Amino acid sequence: MANNARKKNNRLGGTQPGTDSQYTTVGGPSGGTNSVSPTGASQPDQRPAGSPAGVPPDQHGTANRAKQDAAAAFEDGQMQPTPKARSRRPVAVVLPSRDRPEMLERAVGALRDALGPDDELVVVDSASVDAARVAEVAAAYGARLVRCDTPGVNRARNAGWGASSSDLVLFTDDDVVVDAQWADAYAAAAEEHPETDFFTGWIGAPDGQDDRWQVALKQDEAPTRLTSESSGTLGHGASLAVRRSMLATVGGWDEAMGAGSLFGSAPETDLFDRIFSAGGSGLYVPSARGWHDQWRKRGQVVRLNFRYGMGTGARVAKLVRTDRRRAAQVAGGSLWSWGIVSVGQRVRHLDKSGFVIDVARLAGYLVGFSRAIVCPVRHGHFRPRFR
Repeated sequence: MANNARKKNNRLGGTQPGTDSQYTTVGGPSGGTNSVSPTGASQPDQRPAGSPAGVPPDQHGTANRAKQDAAAAFEDGQMQPTPKARSRRPVAVVLPSRDRPEMLERAVGALRDALGPDDELVVVDSASVDAARVAEVAAAYGARLVRCDTPGVNRARNAGWGASSSDLVLFTDDDVVVDAQWADAYAAAAEEHPETDFFTGWIGAPDGQDDRWQVALKQDEAPTRLTSESSGTLGHGASLAVRRSMLATVGGWDEAMGAGSLFGSAPETDLFDRIFSAGGSGLYVPSARGWHDQWRKRGQVVRLNFRYGMGTGARVAKLVRTDRRRAAQVAGGSLWSWGIVSVGQRVRHLDKSGFVIDVARLAGYLVGFSRAIVCPVRHGHFRPRFR
């Protein structure tokens, strides 16, 4: 796979990033309301629901066969290629990774088929132990490499978009395989909706993986406007596009949120909150498709849900000081629907595993809120006295 990628070393590039004392450039060239018309892609997506990325609608005839192809892509690290000309504005893609070089290679391999010659691909090494291996993968695919010596997904994302120059910045993760139309769908949505500041995408799970512990999915099929009144799952940082101007307005990602940080989770929901507070809005774009590898086992999912709760608690603690109206909305949804109601349903159905997961999330919520309520907030970002 890496040998094929080396043939495209010069494909991805862009301007050289600036310098920053925290980052080193190593090398390289919630649901909602108000449905809108199905725009956001250069052509309508006619694949059946659940069909995989990069497979034309009628190539295999059934959604089941298509999902099998998606599962196979997670085994061999690449999706079915879809050659196409790209007549759109260039985009930047930021891909953070820490100590998962095999996942990183698979993710970058899929991105290779989604990007054009003028697009930027920035791989951010988030303090990996084997930095040389991450550098090898980035070089094999012609990606720019930025190194962060301190871990944290939001720190890595800030380093990545700071090292790029395109007006539209796309974010994904190393455990996600994106559709060959992924970048085009986001670019088309941004072009068709100039008033919109961020865009979220469809995220499914590969067929054949254990569906008991699925996390970070969004599979609605209708495009949806996202505003401060929206509730539920608006989208995930694993598939997200944000205008550079809005990232600059809100100061980028809060580095106290997300994996590897003080509060452990809720990086994208916190970003959405601050965009809404700045008067911005979003759009869910189901034609921007990706598949999230469900690699976690039961114990890992329990720990992840504790972090989910902790991040949500911290988010509410911040909103109490910055946007009390939205704080009440988020607290009601997270404590009631996502907490107490869910726990009750687990008890009624004698779902022991689900009960443990929900209790872990509620415990995390209390921990996150209690820690965050005493943490200073400046310009919408936590400013912890210690990390």
